[in-house]
Amino acid sequence: MSRNIIRKMALSTMIGASIFGMTVFANPVENTDFTIEKSGVVLKSELGAQAADVRELKKGEVIRLGNKVDDSIEVILDYGKVAYVKTDQIVEPKIDKGQEVVDFAVKHVGNPYRYGGNSLTNGTDCSGFTSQVYKNFGVNISRTSGGQYASNGTHVKKSDLKPGDLVFYGYNGRVNHVAIYMGNNKIVHAGTARTGIHISPLTQRGMAPYMGAKRVI
Repeated sequence: MSRNIIRKMALSTMIGASIFGMTVFANPVENTDFTIEKSGVVLKSELGAQAADVRELKKGEVIRLGNKVDDSIEVILDYGKVAYVKTDQIVEPKIDKGQEVVDFAVKHVGNPYRYGGNSLTNGTDCSGFTSQVYKNFGVNISRTSGGQYASNGTHVKKSDLKPGDLVFYGYNGRVNHVAIYMGNNKIVHAGTARTGIHISPLTQRGMAPYMGAKRVI
């Protein structure tokens, strides 16, 4: 084979590998096919803010994924070329079940408190609030704060609290209030007739001392 032919072959390989700023993809750690489920997903020529758009993917199109790189993932194209797509463009973030509980609970902030009530809109007390919130997720818990503390879920350390956990307050080992932990040292609860359903610090003046927490889901 002549030197000129060898040079042409090498040049052709280099050009093919550099189209759109892509590199040849070799021995991926993991190859998986993925179906695009929404419109507006754009392939990028490379990583970084200055990357050019290669093309927009169509809903229902099947692409071959390669390695994850930072917040992007490689897409293997024809002839071994590689483009990139932001991971959050193709994978919806998973919402934790406890966070779903919190998101539902806070929708009722501002609604009234009513002792013995069981309505999230027309009035409920602290344990009615927590039991009705969890009922929305198909989870039945005791109607009273003491019953919830004694019978439902598993105990959680204060340092391990997660959104959606039940937190309890009381004196001398006797529970008299329950709330839903939101994260960031905040709770959502049916406080009093004056406050209604509202958001408070995890521990605040005027509330009974913190007693413990239970994780139900």
